[in-house]
Amino acid sequence: MRISIVNPFYDASETFLEAKGHYRHVENLATALAARGHDVTVIQGFQEDRTEKRNTVCYRYVRVPHRSAFRLGGGLLGIDILSTTNLRSVIAALDEARPDAVHMNGMTLLQPLIAVSQWCSRNENPLTVSHHGGVPRRLPWLQAAHGRALANCAAALFATEAHAEAWISTGVLANEKVVRCMEVSSKFKLADRAGARNRTGMRGDPVFVWNARLHEDKDPLTAIKGFSAIRDRWHDARLYMIFLSAEMLSEVRQSLEDLQNLEDIGPKVAGSIYQFFHNKDNLHMLEELEKAGVNLKSSKSRTTSGGNLAGQTFLFTGTLAKLKRSEAEGIVEQQGGTIVSGVSSKLHYLVVGEDAGSKLEKAKKITSIRILTEEEFLQLTKK
Repeated sequence: MRISIVNPFYDASETFLEAKGHYRHVENLATALAARGHDVTVIQGFQEDRTEKRNTVCYRYVRVPHRSAFRLGGGLLGIDILSTTNLRSVIAALDEARPDAVHMNGMTLLQPLIAVSQWCSRNENPLTVSHHGGVPRRLPWLQAAHGRALANCAAALFATEAHAEAWISTGVLANEKVVRCMEVSSKFKLADRAGARNRTGMRGDPVFVWNARLHEDKDPLTAIKGFSAIRDRWHDARLYMIFLSAEMLSEVRQSLEDLQNLEDIGPKVAGSIYQFFHNKDNLHMLEELEKAGVNLKSSKSRTTSGGNLAGQTFLFTGTLAKLKRSEAEGIVEQQGGTIVSGVSSKLHYLVVGEDAGSKLEKAKKITSIRILTEEEFLQLTKK
């Protein structure tokens, strides 16, 4: 079988020799497929066009824009992000390789995904994609475009079902297309979970393991900030950091202390804020939006003090029949209540709609939480 692996990611600062050794997981997958008798071509994004053969695998380096160009694509709010004209080199490489099946590395860069998905659809070729971090776009029309691109895929590979949750809950990906698959670059092997927990003593639901030096090359600060955002969604998660050397131990401690000292900002939210405003792509995006006349100041009114729901916390899950989620949350805030992001002992009311999911199951285990239907919520707020 002829198989093409498409990897549009690359580091603009890399030399060709550095690029060759960077994406080890892609090379490992290609080598393993070639060892099974398949004719494999890797189509790798880069700053220039090159071709070489290694271990019976053909590597086509094709000129594509750097991934930062896919953020806004030069247009307001990313309107040009659906254009695939700058991916012609990838399409040409696929035309030349004439694969029987295509695998794409990564799900978050929408332009390459659309281009590859459309090519597979036109040629009636199966497409698989692998998740390497990230969540779907927040704008509904971009989520719809993402969903159309992923509708053509035969399978989406995730390291765990938990990583697929955001893609399924937003409707971008169908649950039946999710396949659990360990990263090909990992030396870990799937094993019995209970047995592994007993041997290691690790606790948490889920458990995250970070294994690297506390060195700037390994960027432990980003790992901690990312986990802070994760804890907002998965309150029982636990991070284990296993490190051989601790060059940045003091910086890690100082960063956490500085963020927690901000007024009204806890460690989870602070980590997320710090990460956003220290990303050059995000800062560039905000500058472009401001130049285009977009008002970046919040116009959302504060929670009304002294209302009927003062001091009460609410969380909505599932699809409501009569109200939009934003309308329901607005009612709570207008009456002095507070919206929270997850189920915990600090939650007073969980309002459930259709397909409530895991939040409902978790809330049932905490006796202090009152679970309401939409009708009961409307009666409580007298709206």
